[in-house]
Amino acid sequence: MTANALKIIQLSDAHLAPPPGLVQGGDPVSKLKAAIADINAHHGDAALVIISGDLANDGERPAYEALAEALGDLVPPFRLIPGNHDDRRLMAEMFPQGAVMTDGFVQSAMATPQGVLLLIDTLDEGQIGGRLDAARLGFIARELERARSQPAYIFMHHPPFMLHMAEFDALPLAGAEALRDLVLAHGQVRHIFAGHVHRFIAGSWHGVPVSITRSTSHQTALQFGTGWQLGPERPGYAIIFIDAAGAIVHFHELAG
Repeated sequence: MTANALKIIQLSDAHLAPPPGLVQGGDPVSKLKAAIADINAHHGDAALVIISGDLANDGERPAYEALAEALGDLVPPFRLIPGNHDDRRLMAEMFPQGAVMTDGFVQSAMATPQGVLLLIDTLDEGQIGGRLDAARLGFIARELERARSQPAYIFMHHPPFMLHMAEFDALPLAGAEALRDLVLAHGQVRHIFAGHVHRFIAGSWHGVPVSITRSTSHQTALQFGTGWQLGPERPGYAIIFIDAAGAIVHFHELAG
């Protein structure tokens, strides 16, 4: 890693159940702990770990207690954003430093020498699909304006772009078109990082690079018709390097 690069680890979709609960036939707590051990062993020098939503499987307090215990072993600092399975109020209560509440949403802006990181709350309570309403879009607009010519990197749970996977595209992110307009108007967003899909995916959206990382718990099968099936892939996470030239994303599959 070059001296002027910002190293970020993106974890996503831990889906923790109160121990010893299983999710999709596996133990999500032990899988998250394995990911944390791998990060500590190989990426303890990371500036930040961002967990991009679906921390708990059903937003339960005991699941967040298990998350707090697991994160107690993590060497780098962390930030959390909610997904559709989460309870933002419990997150903010139990992780006051890691789940920063702004205007009633778990979202924040972090200034770094390499640019601003925008951690955005897309939770639409009671819905699988996400939402960016006027308040959250206003937050993004204000932070992009405040950053002005600095590069900006957005982290969110729900991807704002179509995946050509029918099961996910049927429940899109409401407000995605308004986000597109903001991104294009300001012209400084260099990458959008998402979760939710439980797959490694990369591409571009209106000229902006985008990526999605796997779950630490269970994966989505690669299929483009209707219905959802469990995939055979192993858990994984993303290793992100940001410097003056842009962002490079490495997708890492955890060993079996």
